[in-house]
Amino acid sequence: MTKGITLIELMVVVAIIAIAALFMAPAIGEWADNYRIRQAAREMVSDFQFAKLKAINRGKYCTVTFNISISGKNYDYIVFPDDDNDLELDLGTSEETNIYKKVIWSNEYRNIGFDTAKGGGDGITFTNNDNGEPSVAFNARGLPKNNSGGFGAGTVFLIHTKNNKGRQVVVSSAGRIRIDEY
Repeated sequence: MTKGITLIELMVVVAIIAIAALFMAPAIGEWADNYRIRQAAREMVSDFQFAKLKAINRGKYCTVTFNISISGKNYDYIVFPDDDNDLELDLGTSEETNIYKKVIWSNEYRNIGFDTAKGGGDGITFTNNDNGEPSVAFNARGLPKNNSGGFGAGTVFLIHTKNNKGRQVVVSSAGRIRIDEY
């Protein structure tokens, strides 16, 4: 008697695996979508923390500005050293040449963007700077500041446009940064 498997047994196993994969494919796609929104929110938290630590380290403001255009290119947000504490990127200065980070969601996270149904139409509740761009700065003590020098508390609402899963990144007036699901 010969030991082994027959071609029919092998085909039955392959068919079972194919059927199982068929049922698992939608779950894998949903997992990937949820992963993208979580990662985007985590990246934003990391960038806020980076700005906070840079401000403490430098002893000067470090600002995060949203929906900004630089040299004709639109960015979802940038992180930059704010040497004059005005929450505005001063073009042609060391602020522009030393931008720490520029983010365009579509380049990094497919189907992720600001939830324009929240935050007054742009998905962001931070106060606008004098250029009309939502901004928050961290001072040398790590506290968030707005354009008028008051506490810069605010929220950014992110949404996965394919499955409508949302995350909000919240900066409290004490400088605590967290992610909440909505």
